Amino acid sequence: MFKYLAIFVVSLFVFPMQAYSQTQHAQETLKHTTSSPSASDVAAQNEASHSSQDKTKTHVDADVRITSTPEKDSYDRAAFWISVALAIIGFLGVGIGVCTLRYIKAQVIEMRRQVTASHNALRAWIGIDVHENNLPAITMDMINQSTGSLTVAPPRFEWEITNFGQTPGFIKSVCVSNRAYPIGTAGGWQQFSKPISPNRFLGSGKSEKHLLTLSDEALNQCELRQMIWRFVVKIEYEDAFNQEHETMASFHYYVPTGASDPLRKDFYQDSDSAVNYNT
Repeated sequence: MFKYLAIFVVSLFVFPMQAYSQTQHAQETLKHTTSSPSASDVAAQNEASHSSQDKTKTHVDADVRITSTPEKDSYDRAAFWISVALAIIGFLGVGIGVCTLRYIKAQVIEMRRQVTASHNALRAWIGIDVHENNLPAITMDMINQSTGSLTVAPPRFEWEITNFGQTPGFIKSVCVSNRAYPIGTAGGWQQFSKPISPNRFLGSGKSEKHLLTLSDEALNQCELRQMIWRFVVKIEYEDAFNQEHETMASFHYYVPTGASDPLRKDFYQDSDSAVNYNT
């Protein structure tokens, strides 16, 4: 649009100038053809020119001052205004180009956000939970060796990993730290086991449960609040879009301080974001 407007403005300046120049040229040609100088006139002019040259030679040392500049004709004015118009058009073109690039950049950023949001809505999200196991599995240590009958085992816990996403996730590694350590020991839980059951798929909405146990002696010391039972799981997995993720969760076994304690005996997730995250 701006280019067409510029061409129209330039044409308004160029066409009148061409017409004016053609008219001026015709008038000068007419003057030359109608009047031709005679030989006497030519001789008089030569004498006048010689006399003027002699006079000029005598005034070589005189000071010369320019009192006024030549008047600008229509050609000069047309060239000036054309340059101004082209400069304005150039600035407008640069501004339009910058605005266009910014608009394209904003569109690219918005498209990336939409793609990321779409992937997050469809990708696998693997979470971890620990809860009490109300139906413990029957094992040989539950058999009373004296009578040969089964005895009720104390309640144990189980930890569960669940895929809350819309697509399957490929689990690459699962590392577990299940330890009881004395209160006040720094970093007593930071010892992970070797990866268990790696390289497998976990479908959308599917979950896996695993028993969580502790030795009787360590459990008694935790019940007496002499030790802390901490359970940490770290899972590395890959979603359907070939993006790698990591989930880490840390839980501790809490024993109430008394009857007035509102919390019951159970596993609770820690609030530290350094050991509780999902990328």
